[in-house]
Amino acid sequence: MTGPAKSEWLPIETAPKDGTHILIGDFSGTGAGFGWYEGVRVAWQAIAHWWGHEGEEGFYLSTGASGDSDVPMKATHWMSLPEGPKQ
Repeated sequence: MTGPAKSEWLPIETAPKDGTHILIGDFSGTGAGFGWYEGVRVAWQAIAHWWGHEGEEGFYLSTGASGDSDVPMKATHWMSLPEGPKQ
């Protein structure tokens, strides 16, 4: 899937829901960021993916600071991840 240009934040409602890893951010203005998960602070932006299992739909943290993943996240915006270096 082709996403937005680099550094272009888009409304979370337009984010891919096919499991693609994306950067999500909380720009709600609360200043709270994403908060805490199992004693680890989760930053205001994180790599996440869509989880579409019935009753559990939403964006989930792909990698956590403690190595945990699949933590449900709320976000207001998203953008594509940058391309990796060419080898």
